[in-house]
Amino acid sequence: MADPVAGAQANTDTPEALHDAAITATEAWQANPADEALKTAATTATAKAKAAATKAKEDSAAKSKTDAEQKAKLYPDTYDLKVPDGSTLAPARIEEIAAYSKAQGFSATQAQALLDRETKAAATFQDNQIALLESEKVKWLDSTKADKEIGGDGFARNAEIAKRVIAKFGSESLKSALDNTGLGNHPELVRMLVRIGTEMKVLDGQFIEGGGSAGAGKSAADILYPVTEGGKKE
Repeated sequence: MADPVAGAQANTDTPEALHDAAITATEAWQANPADEALKTAATTATAKAKAAATKAKEDSAAKSKTDAEQKAKLYPDTYDLKVPDGSTLAPARIEEIAAYSKAQGFSATQAQALLDRETKAAATFQDNQIALLESEKVKWLDSTKADKEIGGDGFARNAEIAKRVIAKFGSESLKSALDNTGLGNHPELVRMLVRIGTEMKVLDGQFIEGGGSAGAGKSAADILYPVTEGGKKE
C-alpha cells in the first residue's frame, strides 16, 4: 500500500505546487513586510519554484528530443529492410513492400515483419509448386509407360527414339528445359517425338520418310525440302 504521507510530500515538490507555495509565502510576507522570517521563507520558496520550473522546462526539452529520436528510429524516412537468406522475392517486390509500409505509417519493425511474412509465403508457394511439379513428372512418366501407342512392351524402344530425335534436333537449352521441368516425360510430347523418329527411322541410322525406301540415303534437308520436277526446292 502506498504511503499517503510520502505521496503528499511528492506532490509538494512538483513545479506547480512549488509555484503555489511561493505565491502563498510572498503574499504572507507582503502582508507583514517587517517580518524577516516571512521574507526569508518567501525568497526561499520563490527560488525553489524558479529552479523547479527551469528543471521542468529542461526535462521537457530533453524528453521531446528523445521522443523525436526514438520516433525517427521507429519510423524512419527509409527502411533498412533485412532480406532473409534464401528469399525468392524480386527486388521490385521488396521496394513495393517498403513503399506500402511507408504509406501505411508502419514502423521499421512492422515493415520488417511484413517483408519476413511475404518471404515465407513466397517460399511456401515455391515449395508447393515444386512438389506439384514433381508429382506431375511421376504422373506423366506413368502415363507414358501405360500408353497403348508408346508404352507397354515398346516403351524402352520408343523412349530411345524420342531421345535420338531430341539429340539430333534439340538445342542444349531445350534439353535442359525438358530435364528441369520434367516435360520430357509428358506422354503427348513423347508421342510426337516417337512419331517423328519412327517416320524418319532414326533407329536405323537413317533419316528417311517412312512407308518406303524412296528416301534411303537422303539427308534430312533433302527429305524436308525435296526437289520438284522443275529442279527447284519446294
